[in-house]
Amino acid sequence: MKARKVALLYGGFSAEREVSIRSGEAVEKALHDLGYEVLPIDVTRELVPRLLDTLLKSQVDVAFLTLHGPYGEDGTLQGMLEMAGIPYTGSGVLSSALCMDKTKAKEVLVHHQISTPRWVVLREGDSFAPVFDLGKDVVVKPHNQGSTIGVGIVHKLEDLPGAVASAFSYSSEVLVEEFIPGRDITVGILGEEALEVVEMRPKSGFYDYTSKYTKGMTEYLCPAPLPGGLRDEIRTLSLKSHRVLRCAGATRVDLRLSDEGKPYILEVNTIPGMTELSLLPMSAVPFGYDYAALVQRMIELVPTH
Repeated sequence: MKARKVALLYGGFSAEREVSIRSGEAVEKALHDLGYEVLPIDVTRELVPRLLDTLLKSQVDVAFLTLHGPYGEDGTLQGMLEMAGIPYTGSGVLSSALCMDKTKAKEVLVHHQISTPRWVVLREGDSFAPVFDLGKDVVVKPHNQGSTIGVGIVHKLEDLPGAVASAFSYSSEVLVEEFIPGRDITVGILGEEALEVVEMRPKSGFYDYTSKYTKGMTEYLCPAPLPGGLRDEIRTLSLKSHRVLRCAGATRVDLRLSDEGKPYILEVNTIPGMTELSLLPMSAVPFGYDYAALVQRMIELVPTH
């Protein structure tokens, strides 16, 4: 779509607020460099009652979304914008809600015969017994958070209750997955184009919040060192996941590549981070998109209807 005035929505009030602010700052600079008139809006709880009125009175052409986590990435904000007739970047209500709920997203992936680690869902008071069928090592995570917030890798049975309790502090449901020994990789998707495969090698051995957002804590390989056929398989699988979850615009597909060379989809992020260390911009560079060109393309992909 063609746009002149862009409302940049960032911040929010999820556990990922600080990451969202950093994404918003980087996108704002790019939008100014591209010649757009920018209306930056830090979405706080206090602002929510006036947010729609502000957007309508400002007569923006499009809303650029850099909010991460609940109340920004889960379809709620997208629904409000749809009802107001304000075009926005990224995926729609259904796909946003599906991808934010890791359990439901995995159910869709399995239905379409896309490999994802085996899992169980725990609610408050549930027995841990089903977890034991997943193997000795498991990954515990909130079912609707990002940025590895509340995620723990459990190698000892006695550590499981603490990891589950930590995840419950962020979510009403906890997802426990089998641990796949192997490599952390990701693929950016832009429209119908699968971008480059990136490998993340955290110095700590765990690609957690600190490893993601602290310079020097992770080595990034782009393109990931992979045989050509496996690289193509991973890109094809990532694009298929984007499609079956009905995503649009720019997404980032996170995977685990097993020691045997089998890729497993972990999740699809409908509003990927856009900070200076974020993986979507990194994945886009080998395909000819510098940061500003990526931002421009994200706006061009907004539906005109």
